[in-house]
Amino acid sequence: MRRITKTQGAISLLTVAIIIFMLSGLEKIPFHPDESSVLFQSRDLEKILSDPLSMVWSADRIGEIDQTYRLLNPPLPKYIIGLGRVLAGYSGDDVDHDWDWSQTWDENVASSALPEPKLLLGSRIATTIVLLFSMVPLAITARKISGDRLLIGVLVIFGLHSLALLHGRRAMSEGPLIFGISWAILGILEAEERPWLAGLGIAIAASSKLSATALFPVAVIAIIWRRKDQDKDGKLRLRGLLIFSAVTIIVSLLLNPILWSNPIASIGGIWNSRLEFVTHQTETLRGISPELVLETPSQRISAMTAMLFVRRPQTSEVANYVQQLNDQEQSYLSNPVNTLFSGLLGGGLAMFVCIFGISHSIFRVYDVEWKSRREILLLLIGTVFQACAILLANTIPFQRYYIPLLPFTILWMGLGFSSVLNFIIKAAQTMGGSRNS
Repeated sequence: MRRITKTQGAISLLTVAIIIFMLSGLEKIPFHPDESSVLFQSRDLEKILSDPLSMVWSADRIGEIDQTYRLLNPPLPKYIIGLGRVLAGYSGDDVDHDWDWSQTWDENVASSALPEPKLLLGSRIATTIVLLFSMVPLAITARKISGDRLLIGVLVIFGLHSLALLHGRRAMSEGPLIFGISWAILGILEAEERPWLAGLGIAIAASSKLSATALFPVAVIAIIWRRKDQDKDGKLRLRGLLIFSAVTIIVSLLLNPILWSNPIASIGGIWNSRLEFVTHQTETLRGISPELVLETPSQRISAMTAMLFVRRPQTSEVANYVQQLNDQEQSYLSNPVNTLFSGLLGGGLAMFVCIFGISHSIFRVYDVEWKSRREILLLLIGTVFQACAILLANTIPFQRYYIPLLPFTILWMGLGFSSVLNFIIKAAQTMGGSRNS
């Protein structure tokens, strides 16, 4: 019988502690009106199970709210939240009122757009469970790169990170997105041997948030990047690309019935819907607070840095319902655990450790074996591609829009902490050896 080592026991206990911690206090997370909108869209769960052909793109349904939402928002979070809703005892008829941002809080409540506490809790449990499963690919990735010490560090950072605790546990898309990005990262690192895993991760991530499609070319790079002596005729590369493409396409089609009837027209509709939405958001914000619109590259980089590290968890992006949500926000943010790795002190430390993890990994990249070098560089390439995609597309400083970078940030922070700890241990050993001599 195999004995459990102290390290394995510590990892198991840590995992259980994170699960209990993340599943507790879900009802105390400040409500976001978009949770009501995603619950409204979660009726697609019943649709895909009973009549998926009614979800395909049709020129006759242009302008209809259901098709508009299917073009605008990827489907996976809707299915997950719909499952949580069903398990909580609610049908699609119980969420047939969308939140209307043009109306007052009382008007939305009167129209039954505010979800019942039990309904909201059930939906949050579903997204939180999916978020918790992100620990699997993050842990495997950490162990591949640097062993159990990094694995433990990554799990601790993940379990305490304020952005994961707020955005990842709401009944919205961020929990499934973190899950998908985490699997995409692992799939990219293993694309040489398991191109299907890269395809699965990319498809899940992109079916949670369109910004994750930025990792598609990174997966292609990972599949092609082999030693010359491993694939002289290119057959392994070609086979890997075919498997990766097939899995990505098949999984994406299974999750997105809107693509079934006319993929070209529906993809064009998705692109146009997203472009119109971003343009509308930008122009609306420019009319209210033009100083907040991110016009220049430096503004966008500053906003990304602030939102990932310095800014406290952003419980709401606009001031429509400040009075109604103020008590929830203050109560949530008064718990110091919910604001770790944010603010000038905590966020500054997190940013320093993250930058140190990146720089230290780059400096030592040629001191390690080829496989480890490849993994570090692929992680770096993935970070750069995802960051550039966000910087190019995002003109509004909404913290949620930077969540695709969170799994990368957690891994780099883990590498930074691990490097600092290794340095301290070696220094202590050196000093101890000097005294003994």
